[in-house]
Amino acid sequence: MERVEAQIEALTQRVNDLTQRMERVEAQIEALTQQVQQLTQRVDDLTQRMERVEHQIALLVHQVRRNTNDIGMLKGALEELRAFEKAAAYFGRFLRRCRPYRPYHLIEKIEAALDEGRISPEERLDLLEADLIVIGRDVLSNQAVAYAVEVSWRGDRQDVERAYRRAQVLEKVLAGEIEQARGAAWAILFTEGAQETATRLQVQLLFVEPPARPWEDEEEGSSGLLA
Repeated sequence: MERVEAQIEALTQRVNDLTQRMERVEAQIEALTQQVQQLTQRVDDLTQRMERVEHQIALLVHQVRRNTNDIGMLKGALEELRAFEKAAAYFGRFLRRCRPYRPYHLIEKIEAALDEGRISPEERLDLLEADLIVIGRDVLSNQAVAYAVEVSWRGDRQDVERAYRRAQVLEKVLAGEIEQARGAAWAILFTEGAQETATRLQVQLLFVEPPARPWEDEEEGSSGLLA
């Protein structure tokens, strides 16, 4: 009987030990559960912050693209003004008595060509969108020639094709006044496609120098003074 009681007491002790161990395991599980919940909350917070950052980056990218487009349009517009002012200097290499014109300067001739059926309404509108028209006499042949000029900061294939197409219309408009109309593209730099197309269509490419930057002039002046 005493042996049975001892066995029961030993079993009871083992049950108590297992109960305590189970309680410790449960406590550890509870602690781990809390840590997982905390980590989950932190991940959720980081995810929200990342989403806000991504949204801000998207807004910045959109703004940069808008600014880039605006700057590109501004550079193109300024280059058109410079082309008109400097036309004699650049076209003077192969033209004498050259004069620059805006399409509206030739509006009466353009309208007359339309009325007489020499050009179509579509050709009229196309020529009116030309950036510049230059008329003069070829330095070699002394023939009266005109150029339909496309102006841009970075000339591409489309610029060259437009210059060629509008030159064909210009020749119809000035028929009887000039011997030939030619296409020309004016830019700081040209793409490879533009150069290949210009060779194929025999369009004159004018590689012009970038406009002067006032701050660079100031730096040069300052360095000169220091020297």
